[in-house]
Amino acid sequence: MRQKNSDIIILGAGLVGAALALRLAQDGLQVTVFDRQDLSAKPPNDHRTTAISYGSSQILAGVGVWQKLLPKAQPIRAIQILDATTRLDFDHRLVRAEPMGHIIENAALRLELRLAMASQKNLQLISPITLQDLKADAGEITATSGGKSWRAAAAVIADGRQSVWRDKLGLSVRRHDYGQTAVIANVTHALPHDDTAFECFLPAGPLALLPMPDWRGRPQSSLVWTEPKNRAQALQALAADEFCALLQERFGDHLGSFAISGPRQAYPLDIVYATPVYAARAVVIGDAAHGIHPIAGQGLNLGLRDVALLADLFAQQAARGMDLGSPLLLADYARRRSFDTVSMQAATHGLNWLFGQKAVPITSARRLGLRLVDAIPGLKPAFIKRAMGDF
Repeated sequence: MRQKNSDIIILGAGLVGAALALRLAQDGLQVTVFDRQDLSAKPPNDHRTTAISYGSSQILAGVGVWQKLLPKAQPIRAIQILDATTRLDFDHRLVRAEPMGHIIENAALRLELRLAMASQKNLQLISPITLQDLKADAGEITATSGGKSWRAAAAVIADGRQSVWRDKLGLSVRRHDYGQTAVIANVTHALPHDDTAFECFLPAGPLALLPMPDWRGRPQSSLVWTEPKNRAQALQALAADEFCALLQERFGDHLGSFAISGPRQAYPLDIVYATPVYAARAVVIGDAAHGIHPIAGQGLNLGLRDVALLADLFAQQAARGMDLGSPLLLADYARRRSFDTVSMQAATHGLNWLFGQKAVPITSARRLGLRLVDAIPGLKPAFIKRAMGDF
């Protein structure tokens, strides 16, 4: 079989896999990336947006794409948390002058990452390809497909929360189906958003409006509306004017009247947690390792923190001339990422449960908790730093 050698192979060229590939290649490692989709073809329509925290923007700046994305990104300078009777305001100026984060369209981020990958001489992207096997031995790990093989010191699995290779590696996975679906759409509104993200907690699930650049002269936000699956299907079926009327009924008059500025899409919600996140010469990152509820918009940020640590460890190991697939390195990575991933999963899962409760003792305690965050000095800045990825 023809053999092609790399330092690292990456399975999955999504946002997290692409960011890691770029960082490793820029650190001087030979990288081969595989993806099942034809990445030379026009990508499917994806109208989702992503909240990029301040910390994540620094990671993307480090691989040379943030500077190109910034003109297309909408800053978040404030967050409003809305309950039935309570409002909690967070302002970036409590922590630093920079925005808490930015909203960017997934399609724009994906395009810039792919263009940057194409410019790296020591990065090979192979797509579309379906790998048949991934086998490790004492000295290397080998991916095979159609009579060809690619050898490397280590493999990184970044093929998403429905990861095929995570399961083939025999890593156990904990799942929880929320029975919820997120309806995604871009909407314009009569009043300006003033760089503010809104998170409105409703019994059926959270409703978020994230600021975006104006569309045809009107203020625009990205809507993430979570409902039980059957209600989400009904939302999808509504005429545009009925959908917007119901949105205003649920959200209130904070932004005035709404109009849809893009197609509606729906995504079922679950939680995925792989344990452990590594096997012989292979490690799982991003949504393949820890898919979380979108209630706080932290999924990609969590994955980019995976990228930052794993790339640092690989670079340090390479500088010492040591084995990149060392079990000690992979175990160290898993240990150092554990607290962040587990605490973020617990926080998003807990928030979704807490704000979905209707029992009076729980709702009373919840509102008291929001008021305490507002009243106790130091709590708001701590929450803002966590949201910014500023540890």
